[in-house]
Amino acid sequence: MEEHGELWGPSGLEWLENHLGRTWPDWIEKTVAETWKAQEKWLLNCHPDKALLLLLRQYLLGEKANLEKRLRNLIVTLAKFGNPGQIVAAFSLLGLAIVEERGFDSELEAICIQIQNEPVAIGTYEYVLRHFLFAQAAVLKGELQTTEQLYGELIDGRIPFQPISVWILGRIYEKSAIYILRNLNILEVRWRVAAEQWCKRFADSFIIKRLQKCLQSQSLQSSELHPIVIWRLSFENGNDMDGPIRANREDVFNDQEVQVLLAILESRRMPTIEAIEHARYIARAYGDPFWMERSDELSVVTRQKQITDVVDQASDYEYRFTFFESFQAYSRNGQKLFPLRYKRKKVKQLLALLLLQPHYRMVKEILLNQLFGDDERNQDSNYLHVLIHRLRELLYRQTGIQEGWIWIQDGLVFFNEDRVNGVDVQEFLKRASVGHQLWLDDQEDAVVLYRQATQMFRDVIAPEFEYDDWVASLRAEVLNNQQKMLGRLIKHANQNNLHEQVIHYCEELLKLNEWDLSTVYQLCQGLENTGDTWQIIQTCNRYERLLRQEHEEIPEWLKAYQKKYCVSYDQK
Repeated sequence: MEEHGELWGPSGLEWLENHLGRTWPDWIEKTVAETWKAQEKWLLNCHPDKALLLLLRQYLLGEKANLEKRLRNLIVTLAKFGNPGQIVAAFSLLGLAIVEERGFDSELEAICIQIQNEPVAIGTYEYVLRHFLFAQAAVLKGELQTTEQLYGELIDGRIPFQPISVWILGRIYEKSAIYILRNLNILEVRWRVAAEQWCKRFADSFIIKRLQKCLQSQSLQSSELHPIVIWRLSFENGNDMDGPIRANREDVFNDQEVQVLLAILESRRMPTIEAIEHARYIARAYGDPFWMERSDELSVVTRQKQITDVVDQASDYEYRFTFFESFQAYSRNGQKLFPLRYKRKKVKQLLALLLLQPHYRMVKEILLNQLFGDDERNQDSNYLHVLIHRLRELLYRQTGIQEGWIWIQDGLVFFNEDRVNGVDVQEFLKRASVGHQLWLDDQEDAVVLYRQATQMFRDVIAPEFEYDDWVASLRAEVLNNQQKMLGRLIKHANQNNLHEQVIHYCEELLKLNEWDLSTVYQLCQGLENTGDTWQIIQTCNRYERLLRQEHEEIPEWLKAYQKKYCVSYDQK
């Protein structure tokens, strides 16, 4: 390596700092990619400082594959051996990756809180990354004054930036264009001057083309021409939206406001409960009153109807898939797809993994890793083709339909969603998710969905794959949602004096965690309200015995119930 020395040697870190945002020769890119693939653990554990810069470059390039996973693994290493600045940088980068993937969520908020008071030197790349994250988060939350303040500090150019920081500025200029140039913003002139100067200074950066597109875009140079403005006016005037979308879609940056708009349009065209609540949820997350009002105008009648009809809609799809109790597929006449003694576990696992993805599609490399882990003997796309062929054969034997089940295209593996008449665990999670979104605003509607979902729950999920990591994650997600829903159903029942329901949901929750003493207390309250003294005695005596066996302290409320009811019962 003539120009930069040995990348993994002592001079490699300085070279990375000075060339992070520049275009690299293909052979260097190949070397880095091969190192990630073959020696990821070594890179993260032995060169965490270089790994952090390489992941930063990956973010600047806009490459999302494995970014979150590698950052999370790197943060574990930095927590042991890194300095506070590196930890702030890694968390900030993780937050920015979350913004790109999911918008503003609870994890992003937790990250912002965690790093907001950490001391970092002005101008360092960790300082710039944290500022950038806070600005992006402010945009998503609709905190426009905070956004302008944070972006203004970065754009002014009065801060002495480190060499690494200047590459992040290129990305900041690109992303802030979406916000600054959309309307007549006071930062526009300063942004344009700073962005043009950056382009002249770093003409060999891979960011240059994207940033120049921002500077040259006619729809961004005049806010009156920007599609968002056109779409706002169309909404206000009740005009058809499809024309402006088709005319301007290529010139729109896919940011959070565009996602809000498209979600609202989708829910208008197909007013399902999931689509409508998704639109309302991301509109509230974005925080712009205009879009919040538009989302609230969506039909409440349709939304309530969809809540009750969500499972009852008939379809012409071929199979309904189950994960609860066992992984199986049923045709509309009840015929099972997998015979009782079907032994090709990897074929079933291939199908199961695809069915857990949005639209039943998955990146081929990720699918191979999930199927075979670190077993290089099977990490071969040829073996994947064999599994796909076997699945097609099985489906053909059962249905007589040979084509259109599963295929590979553009690096993705697809299972035909037109052949799916539902996936029970996905329906469970969808009801839970929509219910969680509704809980704060429409508690009664949330309760309807919670009741439907909790009735679907089974504590056994795909036992055929008991020792696979992805099943453990799925079980944990399902269990956490079931516990959360039961807790809220108990709260709702208490608020409405539905004592029998309180007892039922407490008993269901204790089946999942019998040591949840707060639930035991609520159960005793429900029993007391129904006058079931015998069950109070049985419950109190059982838990007193369990706690004494484990040498745990007896809660005061349990002693009070025993004193009140056990004595009274004995006297009877």
